Order: sequence, then C-alpha cells, then structure tokens
Amino acid sequence: MPDKENTLITLVQNLPPFEQFLLQFISIIYEPVSISFLNNCLGRIDLPLLNNHRPRREELKVVIHRLRELELLGPLNQCQPLLAEQLTRQAIAEDRFSIFTALIEKEAPVSYLYGKWSTRCWRALRQFRIGIYSHDFDKIDEAAVFLEEQCQEQTGLEPPAVRIVARAFNADWFSSLPGSLQFFLLDRIIRYSMEHAIHFPTVITYLEDEDSMSLSEDERIPFQRMLAGYYLLQGNYEKLENLLATRADSFQGSGFAGSVAFLHGQTDEALELFERDLELLHDYAGSETTFFLGITGLFCILALLVRNCEGDRELIQHSVALVLARCKGCPEEIPFRFLDAYTRSVDGTMPDMLTLTERFEAEERSLTTLIAVLSLYWIGVEIPKGFQDALISLYEQARDNGFAWLAMESAELLATL
Repeated sequence: MPDKENTLITLVQNLPPFEQFLLQFISIIYEPVSISFLNNCLGRIDLPLLNNHRPRREELKVVIHRLRELELLGPLNQCQPLLAEQLTRQAIAEDRFSIFTALIEKEAPVSYLYGKWSTRCWRALRQFRIGIYSHDFDKIDEAAVFLEEQCQEQTGLEPPAVRIVARAFNADWFSSLPGSLQFFLLDRIIRYSMEHAIHFPTVITYLEDEDSMSLSEDERIPFQRMLAGYYLLQGNYEKLENLLATRADSFQGSGFAGSVAFLHGQTDEALELFERDLELLHDYAGSETTFFLGITGLFCILALLVRNCEGDRELIQHSVALVLARCKGCPEEIPFRFLDAYTRSVDGTMPDMLTLTERFEAEERSLTTLIAVLSLYWIGVEIPKGFQDALISLYEQARDNGFAWLAMESAELLATL
C-alpha cells in the first residue's frame, strides 16, 4: 500500500469519533455529495449518532472544510478510492454498514432509467459496492450490467471489481467472502490484468496461497486455472509447471500442458498433449464436439500453424467455428478470427478484413493486439501505423509489468516490421 494511503488511514484513526463516523458514511455514499444532503441525513432519527449529537449545518460545514484541508475529502466531498474502501470495511467491522446503506438508498435511491447520466453511473458504482459488501448478487448483477453497457465514459475503463477490490486488496477481508463471489471478482480482475498487462501483486499472492482460501478442493479448481492462465501470459514457466505438477487433476482437459510444451519449442509433444486433453473434453461433453475456449485454444492453434501439416488449416478453421459458436462476443473472439483469417488467406478465401480490423481497433486487449498484428504480418499486408503503435505500447506495458512472454513476442514482431 502506498505511503500516502497509509498516512491517510492513520490520520483518520486519530480523528474525533464523529469525524470518523462521518467519513465512513461518506465512503458508502461514494458519489459527489453536498453538505445539504449530508445535513439532511444526519438529521434523520434512523441514523444513530454518537452521543445522539446532531450537528447544525454550520458546524457540519466546519467539519467538512477541515476534512478537505486534511485531504481526507476531495472538492466534491468524496474520499479517495482506496480510503473509501478502507473506511467502508471499518463501517462493516463496527456494525454500521447496514444502517448507513439503508438510509443512503432511501434518501438517494438508484435509478437506471432516469436522471443525469453521471448520477446514474455513480449510483450504479455505489450499488455494486454495496452488493459486494453485503454479498447481494442481485444488486451486483444489476449494477454490473448498467455499468458495462452505459458508464465507461463516466467511470473510466477500469471494471468496478478492479477499482473496488484489486486496488484496495485485503486478503483477510477478501477470504471472508463467499467462494462464488470471490470467483466473480477475481475473474474480472485477472482478466483485466491479462488484457492490459497490469500486475496486481497482492491479488496474485492471494491466488498462490491456497491455504488462505476457505474453499474446498473442487472449489479451488477455477482459481488454479485462472492463475495458470496468468503465468502463461507472463511466461512464468517454472511456477506454471510446478502448478500443473502439484495440481494435475485440476488441469485435465484444460490445454495448459500442451501450451507449456509449445512455448518450450516442443511442438510435436505439445500437439500430443493438446489431443489428449481434447479427448478428455469430448468425454465430458458426450456427443458434442468441443475445443479449448480461452488462451490455451489460441496456443493450440499456433502449434498447428507451426506444424503446418496437411489438414491442419482445415482443423484450425473447424476449431475456430466451434469456439465462435459457443462464445461469440467473448474476449478471445477477435484473436481466433484473425488466426482463422490467416489460414483462409492461404487458400484465397479471406473474410471481410475491413470489418475485422475495425473490430480490432475498437479493442484494447493484449493478446488481441499481438495476434492481430502477427496475423496481418503473416498475411503479407502493410501494418498500419496505428497498429504498430499499439504493439509498441503493448511491449512497453508488458515489459514494465512483468509479462515477459508478451514483451518478448511483441519485441520480436516489432523487429520484423
């Protein structure tokens, strides 16, 4: 945790009790808030104040001004993001959270249909936070859908799980959440981390320390696979191989063993391992034909391209069709489509590349950038400057955040352009 945030929470702990109480309340409101609104809330009899002292408006203005001078509140009477999470967790520990949220939701109800966009988005974030802290999945889902569809311009590109959990990560608090909620949040955090080559060390440490998880062995499997995907993109082969060796049962049918072999340059062995895992997947799926849907599916296709034997291009096209039939719109869709476009270009049957490149331009995902530019290079078209700039940015971001495999592949591709 940065020194400034340590200083802020220490400063809060040395404040008079009422000011700590007020900051906790403001941390849950979350959106920009007026002194008038705070004054109205403090006047409600269903808000039990310390010593039952209800400050007058002028007294409240003096307190707010003091908290701003201490940089505990910003100009719009909001707490800094990390401090807000720390204060909200304090409110939970002191049994104030449910009282605060009931009053806030009553006095400033959320509406996803009416009101200013900024207000709707701030309150959606508020509801997402309340849902996390109260383990209310309906509230989380409703807010998440609105935030994803309507609020990126208002709240920025970071998903709320990153903003609320990853950047204020506390392992003790997080381990107390239900396993399904932990997975929901970690899935979004790790996916964002991999897509943007951003490292959250405390989150990864939590995933690595299985003893800290109050989960059964079966419940840990999706978390272990999540960590394996992260190691794969980092090129952290030692940790990945150790994870596969110690948790072999968790990775049956996953494609990770083949991916590791491929990255070691052992293409034939990799394809044998991929085939073995695909057979397991087919056993699980019954009569339904299937393929690896995520990052390991991309590595399997890359291995097939390296081998380049008779029938491999047709197998790739069939595999991509299986993936797109099951996860159209998924994060890996565009990389799969670019690899498919390359195989079709060899046969002279390329898809609409204008539409595909436009979709690439609209994305900011690390693997999409690498695979798209690589595929265009293989196809033999001139790489637009904007695409090259995106690859340079990816290289620098990956290099600076410990994603060695991404950085190395980006650097090698840049050297050929």
